[in-house]
Amino acid sequence: MLWLWAAFAVQAVQSAEYKAVHAVAANGNIESLHSGPGYVRRESRSSQDASFVHQEPVSKVVVSATEAVSNLTVKSGGDQAVTVWKDQEKEAATAMSLSLLASIGFVLSVFYMVNTSNTMLQVATWRLLASSISLFSVILLFMVMKKGWKTMMGSSESSEAKVISDVLSFLRYLILLFLTPFLLKKKMETESLKQCIRIVGVHLVGFAGADAFTDILKQDVFNSGPYMYFLGVLCVCLLLGAIQWGMRKWRARSEGSTTSAPEASGEAAGGSEAPPADAAAAAAATDSAAPSSSGFAALVEEMEMEIVAFTVGFLFSMWLRFCITGAVPGARYGRKTTGDDVNWLFCFALLTFLFAAAFAKFVLPNAENLSPTLGRLVKTLSAVLWMTFGWLVFYLCQWFLWNFTADDANGAHHTAKLIAANGLALMGSVLVFFPMVVGHLLKRSSWMTSPTFVNIASLILAFSWETAVYTAVQGASETVEGETMQKVLAMIDLVIILVVILPGWYIYMLPSARAEAKEEANADAAAEDKPPEAAT
Repeated sequence: MLWLWAAFAVQAVQSAEYKAVHAVAANGNIESLHSGPGYVRRESRSSQDASFVHQEPVSKVVVSATEAVSNLTVKSGGDQAVTVWKDQEKEAATAMSLSLLASIGFVLSVFYMVNTSNTMLQVATWRLLASSISLFSVILLFMVMKKGWKTMMGSSESSEAKVISDVLSFLRYLILLFLTPFLLKKKMETESLKQCIRIVGVHLVGFAGADAFTDILKQDVFNSGPYMYFLGVLCVCLLLGAIQWGMRKWRARSEGSTTSAPEASGEAAGGSEAPPADAAAAAAATDSAAPSSSGFAALVEEMEMEIVAFTVGFLFSMWLRFCITGAVPGARYGRKTTGDDVNWLFCFALLTFLFAAAFAKFVLPNAENLSPTLGRLVKTLSAVLWMTFGWLVFYLCQWFLWNFTADDANGAHHTAKLIAANGLALMGSVLVFFPMVVGHLLKRSSWMTSPTFVNIASLILAFSWETAVYTAVQGASETVEGETMQKVLAMIDLVIILVVILPGWYIYMLPSARAEAKEEANADAAAEDKPPEAAT
């Protein structure tokens, strides 16, 4: 299976290099491309199709079409203008219909799943909602910061400003990486804050790392080809491994110093015998402190593993998309997504799933028998494979809808972009909720509460709905004049959304997820303590 996956990767890389050297124009002639890194020539369009490249915002489509119809004269172009207006009106109606279907379907599905009698389904739903809304809020927060930076720098961002932005992005990642365990240790005694920092911290640090390392890999030395980009991803993996090793050593040293302090104080007491009551109290304090310390270390290691899986999985998905299209995803120049691109991405997603499942079945169970370092490495590799699969599923849905709506690479056709975004939210919800409901009906619901499924499902849900919401915010902000005012209005809209959803998430969803998880743990403990006679 690994050989088959590697063969697909080599074939895709060779295809990408060919696409990066030549492109077929509309008349069938081979044209040489620009030699700059990450540049892919657009296919030439006729004058009739070129009118759709830069469309007005969705809110202005109907108005513009109405004005075009009112200015019609009895000429040969009149019928064509009416056809354009009708097509745009149908696209706008389709976009609004998909938005309504996605919203109603999501609400009804969640209402059914949280009120079902299946405890596993309830626990999985609350965990999924808590994780999805956390990641959704983190993405919107980063969008606000990016909008603010672009507003300060202006429309023409210089190369020096880009370097400063990359440096600040990496510093932000390091600060969040070291600040999150510190805050978690301070709030270990408060259950609500501990769960909040644990969930949000993973998403904050993971997204900050993905954003920072993506900017680094956009340099010319890495985006010159898929092979160099893969080398850059491997360098990032080594850097993340070194950072984790250093943080683990630092935690071990700090824990060693804190445990040696009570022993030193006891030796200083020397010949004076402590009263029995004080000795019992000290022993009880030591026994209670040891599990807390071990629980904190285990929680931090689990968070670090999820952070690395989130970041590295995203970078591997970037590399695979680079292999397929021949251009770095997110580059300024791109081409329309084709059916072959969707097929290639589907093959990679399927192979990644098979490889991750085989790794989890045959290799992961032996991690406990290995040394602590190798055991953590095996668990991290398994998490990276599953998160890579989650990223590929999300981008597979996005590419499929881009190809279906015939939108161009930069999403310049606003109505088609809105259709794709709303369709992505609907498709993401179906991909997550439908297997859960089927598992509930078939009495196979134990897999729903696993952290692997929750992480993958929350990634698909959060990014799908963030794409739909951000597209709507972009369309609403473009109703005002001026680029600066559009960015400011978009920032205000995003902040309002965050202010509305975060209190309900912290006050209601987190406690519900904890309560359901405790009920599940109590049920499992009762089942384990039940004698065999009662069980039979």
